Amino acid sequence: MTNFNVSQNYKHTMKGILFITIIGFLFSCYLTNKHKKDLSSSTDNYKKLDTLVSFSGSWLSEDYFNEIVKNKSPRKAQDGALFIVIPQKTLSLTTIIHNFHEGGTLLEVVSNKNNYEIWEVQDDSLSQKVYDVKILSPSKISLGDKTFVKISSDTDTENFIVLDEILFKGNYTDTKNNKIEFKSNGQIVGMDSFKFYESVIDYYDEGMQVDQIRLGDSRDKLDYYGFKFKGDTLNLYKLNCLEFDSTSNNCGVVEYGQLIYKLWKQK
Repeated sequence: MTNFNVSQNYKHTMKGILFITIIGFLFSCYLTNKHKKDLSSSTDNYKKLDTLVSFSGSWLSEDYFNEIVKNKSPRKAQDGALFIVIPQKTLSLTTIIHNFHEGGTLLEVVSNKNNYEIWEVQDDSLSQKVYDVKILSPSKISLGDKTFVKISSDTDTENFIVLDEILFKGNYTDTKNNKIEFKSNGQIVGMDSFKFYESVIDYYDEGMQVDQIRLGDSRDKLDYYGFKFKGDTLNLYKLNCLEFDSTSNNCGVVEYGQLIYKLWKQK
């Protein structure tokens, strides 16, 4: 009888130990999974952080910027150009404009601790990280293997300004020693014939065989003219139409025509 009681007690004890072990194991799994979920939730929280972006503004690929500064011909420099407007706050939509002709996928800037990332957006959700942002200086960043130069603090994603800022902006004198100013907002001061201008950055369409600028008395009525920079001299020309496209009702091939203005840019 004594051996039987010991055996029974042993079985009960082992069952209790096994039960406690199972409960402990399940509780441990629960805590581990909860920790993983909490950690995952905490890790993903930065993707929803709505905060100011320290490097907001208009950014232009450095190779295009350097080509414009060197040769002052947007038509020749267009291939390979990249442009992006970095919004003032995270979680705001933007995109990279390729060659000033087509946009890429929708993007959002995300703040991850002390770093910034750019994520692709699909179906109103962040789908994948496409760039780590490296801030090289207040006027230079890198996205992947591409370096970008800041050309202005403007964050307008609808009417962005590029060449107005880095090519035309400045003070000039004409052949009569009149003082003329091209402002970065597209306004011209001191020129009788024209009050506003708009630089042409996309040369992939018809009638774009020479560098062009749009000029006029009002922002909503601008005509196309040719331009050439020779050093600090800006020459403005009428355009001659060599081939008219009756299908599109536009001039398909143009060349420089009559010289109408010669302006000297002041340093």
